[in-house]
Amino acid sequence: MRIAERWKLNDPSLKEEYLRRHREIWPEMKALLKEAGYRNYSIWLSGDDLFAVYEMDDPEKGREILDKSEVKKKWEDSMRHLIYLGPNDIPERLEEMFFFSGED
Repeated sequence: MRIAERWKLNDPSLKEEYLRRHREIWPEMKALLKEAGYRNYSIWLSGDDLFAVYEMDDPEKGREILDKSEVKKKWEDSMRHLIYLGPNDIPERLEEMFFFSGED
């Protein structure tokens, strides 16, 4: 399943810091994402909107793994001043309107 979400930079001047944090993403955070089933995860920027696109076989199971993790909590705490995820810290889930795999 492909999933897309949106959140925002708190301030466009934080772009370089956001990029730096992801260039230097913690190895334990990468391991957690892999354990949770994330694949082909990318984040895109337009203005101050951040768009994440990734694939998962079982998003519910992946969310359970993430929600139990201290690594995730520490990562989010370290990123909180850079981004606004949405009400209750939940990113907006985007609805897919078109997909072309090139294999059709």
